[in-house]
This record gives sequence, structure tokens and C-alpha cells, in this order.
Amino acid sequence: MIAFLYSALTTVLAPLLVPYWIARSRRKGHSWSEVRESLGWLPREWAPAYRQALWFHAVSVGEVQSCVVFLDRLRAELPEADVYVSVSTVAGLQLARERLDGLVAGVFRAPIAWVVSRVYRKLQPRLLVVAETELWPGYFLQAARRHIPAMVVNGRISDRTAPRYRALRVFFRVVLRCARLMLVQSEKDRIRFIRAGARPEAVRTASSFKYDHVGHSSRPVLHPHLAGFLDGCDPQSVVVAGSTREGEESMLLPAMRALAESEPRTLIVVAPRHPHRFERAWEVLSRSGLPVYRRTKLPANGPEALPAVLLLDSIGELEQLYAYCDLAFVGGSVNGWGGHNVLEAVRFTKPVVVGPHMQNFQEIAADLIAAGGLVQIDGAGALAESLVTLAGDWRARRRIGIAGRALADSKTGASALAATEAAQLLRGAVPIPVPSLAATVCLGLPSALWAAAVTLRRYCYRRGMARAFRLERPVICVGN
Repeated sequence: MIAFLYSALTTVLAPLLVPYWIARSRRKGHSWSEVRESLGWLPREWAPAYRQALWFHAVSVGEVQSCVVFLDRLRAELPEADVYVSVSTVAGLQLARERLDGLVAGVFRAPIAWVVSRVYRKLQPRLLVVAETELWPGYFLQAARRHIPAMVVNGRISDRTAPRYRALRVFFRVVLRCARLMLVQSEKDRIRFIRAGARPEAVRTASSFKYDHVGHSSRPVLHPHLAGFLDGCDPQSVVVAGSTREGEESMLLPAMRALAESEPRTLIVVAPRHPHRFERAWEVLSRSGLPVYRRTKLPANGPEALPAVLLLDSIGELEQLYAYCDLAFVGGSVNGWGGHNVLEAVRFTKPVVVGPHMQNFQEIAADLIAAGGLVQIDGAGALAESLVTLAGDWRARRRIGIAGRALADSKTGASALAATEAAQLLRGAVPIPVPSLAATVCLGLPSALWAAAVTLRRYCYRRGMARAFRLERPVICVGN
């Protein structure tokens, strides 16, 4: 009943909300081709009629980065399958197309609820894999309708969203029980999924994909323009403030000025989490009193003098700067958002400083702090002192970096487990085709009328009304 009501509600609201969706997508920077993809019009050449197909859904940059190793392992497990990846955000799509080129059959923007069935008919997947908490009901309900196994990998439910799942348990119980398997990041996440309505036997504790990303620690190559800028300024120290969110650039200003005084040959890199905040970050950083340069408008020969600030107003290059920095601060942890992935810097044996709000990565942060591989401060007021102290103590930086990397290395393996389980589900899947809405409308009425006629005829025979309706049984003669 809940599945029917959800489908009916989305069908009724579609004519009203689709125009809003198109306008909103354009405001967020999606191209017209991406808008078409979100409405179910995928490239014509994507027709895997003779190959097994798998649909993998992620939401944004963080999920794409953490799932690269999983998709690589999945390719090794299923070389015969086509993997199609859907992503929701502009930055996530751009990164997925860069990082997954040659690894997957296609990348497209995630469809909205009203056209999910159209994507299923186009791709004909034998397995749906969803990353983390992207529990869109239409994806799971349509998979169950087609007998397509659904799987959640790297699953987690944050402190902020856990109460909502419990409050809507009656609804999410129907959705979560469509999943054959859920591999979650921690025991706490396993309990939360079960309380939200998942079947206990379907939820298993693994680890975080982000630890597996640490194992692939080859040093990334800097873009030539960025490398030329760094060579031109030749900094003695590089401090990166990555994934900063609303208000955190202002909080960083005292720390930036303190670093400039204590370490004059310092380059401070600030990377806002979302592209729509680049302009606002530029305005705030310009008040620091230091020269500020934009990644998209770099001078040919580096900055005129140090200390200086580099605003990383680009996508996909933060990881490269983490590899070349001496010290990192990871944002979203001071303004109360809940933190971001510290392992992106830990994987390169870098010391990382975070604020008090790390609830989105609570288990990872707690393990790293216990191992001495992460520095957590009480608030924005302690940020300047912590960064200045570590910037001037290379032994402490090295000790923290080594401890963090060792802890991360000890927790790898979740991606390999998920790839093996996904391969088993796909090979055992027996999907059932479902007709399109047009076919259902065109063929449903004649089928319903025929079924009604057969039912009426049976009723008439039972009531002895055959003569009245001229439905006498035919007389069959045998022999002469």
C-alpha cells in the first residue's frame, strides 16, 4: 500500500514539480544535457541488450572519490558487465567523468523520482548498488518490482538524520526491505539501519570505503599550471584548508595572519567545498591583508611574494594539494556541519587538524584521535594556535602523519568485500521485465475487460443464468 501511495503521489505531483526541477537544475549549473538525463533521456547508444549491466548510484564528490577503489575491484570481479554510474551534483558529475573514464560504461545525472522506471528500461540492470545514504524510494521500489537485487554499500546514517529515519520507520521499512544486502561502516550504523526498518539479517558491518582509498596512495601529478605556480613561489611551507563551508573562511583569517607572521614563506591554500561559494570565499579572503590568487587565474611565474593565499576555485584538485602540503585543516568541522573526509589528507601521511564537530565521520575521527593520528581543537579560537604550533614543529607533524596512515592501513578491505558480494548478487539475479506506462495504459484496458468477461461468464454458470445471457455450453459430439 505504501509503495502504491508513493507512486501515485509522485505521478500526481510530476506535472507541477518538473518545471521547478528544470529551473533549479539550471540555477545550480547543470547543462541541458544533464537536465535531460535527470528526466530519463539517456544516450541512445546505451543499450546493453547483450551484456550484463549494473547501476551504481552516488550523490556527490565525496561518494565518488571513496567508491573509485570499489568500482575498480568490481571491474575485476565482473569484466563482462557494463557499469553505469549516476551522480546528483554538478561537482560530482565532473569528478566522476574525470576519475571513472575507462573504468565504467557511462556516467549520467541521477534521475528524479518520476522517471526512474524509464532508466531501468533503458539500462536493463541486473543489480542496483547505492552508496552510503542515498535511499531514494523510487530506486528501491522499482528494483523490487522487477526482481532486481538492490544493495547498499558503505552505508551510514548520521546523528543528524537518524531521528528522521526512526520517525518515518513505517515508510522506510518498506524501502529498506527491498535491499538484499547492506554493508555499513560501523556497528552503530548497523543498529540505526535496523531501527529504521531494515531486515537484521540483511545488514552487515564492514568498514569504510574511505580507508581503501588510503591504500591507493600513489602521489598525484599536479596540473602544469598549478605546478608552475608552486615552483615560481617556492614556499617553505604549504598549509591547506580543504572543504571549507559557510563561515569558515572568516574563522580562518586570524590563523592565516598568525601563520604569515610565524612562517613568512608560507602558501595558504583554501578550497571551499562547493563551487557556488567560490565568489563569497574570494571576498572574505581578500580581507586577510595577504595577496590572494585564484586557481583559475594564476600568474605565469607564481606570486610576487610570500606569504600568500591561493583560492582553489576548481574541482578535483584538492587531493593533489593534500599530497604536496605540509599541514592540513579539514573544514565543515568548526561551523557545526559535521566534518568532511580527513582520510583524503591522511592517506599522504599528512597531519590533519579538525574542529569539534565531526559527527559525520565520528567513527573515523575517534579512531584516528585514539591512535594519535588526528588533532582536534575545541573551536575556531584555538585554530590559529594549533596551526602555528604544528607549522613550526616538523617532528610533531611527521609523528601525527605516520600514526594516521598506520591506522588507516589497518582498516582496509571493505571495497573488496563489497565487490565480491555485488558480483554474487548480479550473477544470481533473474530480473522480470515490466511494461512501460504507455504499454500498461494501451493493453491494460482490453486485458481488464477480458478478465471481467471471463469472471462474469463463470458467475453466470454458477447461478444458472447461461440461457439469459446466451452463454449456453457448446454441445460436443463424439463419434458418429
